[in-house]
Amino acid sequence: MINISIIKKVRVFLSQANSLKYLDPNIFEKIDRFKEIAEINFNEYFLEYISTLPKLDFENVVKISREVYQVYGKETEFDTILEKLVSNHNIDNGSLNKEDENCITNASENRILLSGTCYDVIMLCHEIGHKLRYNDSYNDKIMDSVLFETPSIIMEFAADEYLKNIYNIDLGIHDLRKKQILSRSKDNNIENDIFMIIINLMKNNKLDIIHLYNGIVSNNNISNYLNNHNVSIMESFDEAMSNYNYEIGYIIGSNALNSTNKKELLDECLSYKDLGINIPFTIDENIIQTSLKSEEHIK
Repeated sequence: MINISIIKKVRVFLSQANSLKYLDPNIFEKIDRFKEIAEINFNEYFLEYISTLPKLDFENVVKISREVYQVYGKETEFDTILEKLVSNHNIDNGSLNKEDENCITNASENRILLSGTCYDVIMLCHEIGHKLRYNDSYNDKIMDSVLFETPSIIMEFAADEYLKNIYNIDLGIHDLRKKQILSRSKDNNIENDIFMIIINLMKNNKLDIIHLYNGIVSNNNISNYLNNHNVSIMESFDEAMSNYNYEIGYIIGSNALNSTNKKELLDECLSYKDLGINIPFTIDENIIQTSLKSEEHIK
């Protein structure tokens, strides 16, 4: 008997997932293969790192962050986004105490928590990067998920470079982000099982309504989950993608550091997030391997 609820969810997902036919599914397998997990409690390391940084008031944080966005021709977007964040009370003082609700490790694009240090430039540039959009009404769900962290990491690396070159402040953000990337382990859950069904069908050029439906209903845990929860396949895909979007952002952001067309690369990523892609999207295996090579000094 056909499960009507699941077949409807499959139809909706495929209607939202046109970009998948251009996305190289091997990106994720390569990340899993080349990434070595480092034994480090990143949150504790991060809080200790922040505590050593020089102080910087919010006025100067905004000034420098805007200068970074101006380099990329995004100062108007910066002003608009910052004004909304301030008026909506989305920026607050944070804490370096991991037990506090407002610990800076809990910061997000809608809850920016400031440390009162130079790192706030990185924080502001990163979180505002999440809100850079061309046209929200045409947002492409697949590529927004794949590249969710990419513009933000490009902008935080840009801020780090700018602070070093213009203000002689070397925060070492690239190394800090790498520690975070290598300390992340992949979640194994029902969302990841759904994700892998989709990825494996893509690899075999079989991502269609029949094969996706059969793949889901052949797994009782997955079919029961989708039947009994008000969750879409796209939401599950998006949740599982969070295992990779920092890694993808780091790989592309690292590559952008030495690029001569940084502005164009940022605009291309933003365009992909909004309008999707109509050409093959992949990341060279050598770039993935080089970017994710472990650091022996991380403990």
